[in-house]
Amino acid sequence: MQLVGVRPQVERFVDIFRDEYEELLQTPPGITDLTSLSFRNEERLFQESSNEEQYIAKILPFKLDMSLKYSRARTFFSDLEILFRTVLGFQSPRNAWGNTRFDPAVHSLSEFISRNST
Repeated sequence: MQLVGVRPQVERFVDIFRDEYEELLQTPPGITDLTSLSFRNEERLFQESSNEEQYIAKILPFKLDMSLKYSRARTFFSDLEILFRTVLGFQSPRNAWGNTRFDPAVHSLSEFISRNST
């Protein structure tokens, strides 16, 4: 295990998103990562019914995309920033949301779903 790296996931979710996790699981898991910071208050995003369905259909794909982008571009300094932000209780850096339409610190799940619906 390392300090910064993809957080371990439930096996059934790994089975659903096998291709994405195949790349992410090539490195040791971490204690914290960008998605942990970004989704620190994830429970506020869920509507009252079918939390697992919402998570699998909307949130987990977004988290996987973010994790893949971060793992491909990570540096010593970006990992250091993640560590400091984790310890100090800060949200993810603003540039973590570059080219996306969602910041869980600001938006609700219903806004996220409506903006990311196809």
